[in-house]
Amino acid sequence: MVSTKASFRIMGKELDPSEITNLLHMHPDQSHRCGDPNISKSGRRYADYTEGLWALHSSVDETSAIDAHLEALITKLWQHRNLLQEFKKRGYKLDIYVGIFGIDDNMGFVLKNTLLRRIMQLGVDLDLDLYPA
Repeated sequence: MVSTKASFRIMGKELDPSEITNLLHMHPDQSHRCGDPNISKSGRRYADYTEGLWALHSSVDETSAIDAHLEALITKLWQHRNLLQEFKKRGYKLDIYVGIFGIDDNMGFVLKNTLLRRIMQLGVDLDLDLYPA
């Protein structure tokens, strides 16, 4: 079965996740600063993070289509689109990451131009990763 996950991410060396949280009035689902220890859920230690991260995950069920995930994130972020441009001016990278997992056959999808236009108006990149079963 195919599952989809999506997250809005802000990344940068000088990024302070608490500042982003305060400015957006939203709490991230994942965050860290540059130099923070990178420890997996199983306790394995990796190299420290090389940049800061503030990430907001889609609240849509993983079995939902990609456009539902994108719409959910865009709706949460739309009122902050001017602030997102300020983050870009600081040199932060902003994107929406979409991971599609469990692909075991030919698969395709269509993203409507109206949805793509809204992503463009947010000024964020769209990062699509496909993972075979």
